[in-house]
Amino acid sequence: ISSNEIDGLSKVGSFRQENFASWRDGRLRYVGAPLSEIIADANRYIDQPIKIDNGLNAIIKSKATFAFNVDDVEGMLEALPALFPVEVDRSEQGTVTIRAR
Repeated sequence: ISSNEIDGLSKVGSFRQENFASWRDGRLRYVGAPLSEIIADANRYIDQPIKIDNGLNAIIKSKATFAFNVDDVEGMLEALPALFPVEVDRSEQGTVTIRAR
């Protein structure tokens, strides 16, 4: 067992400076981020809540490199099916649900 496994710390990695605090410029950028993180952040910028269907447990852990403007969450939702095996369901009034295709 390594010391990292004992104390729960992971290896320090590098980051791209232009991605650091990019939300200040109105753009969210992700490198290898899980779908659950992308949706959680998008929910901060949209009035209509985005829910993730319970059947997506494996998919929400899938990682993607992705970027979108905080004022274009709708555009982000339209792009999700190209990145993940999901569909965007707006059938429940007032809610967006991400479901498996």
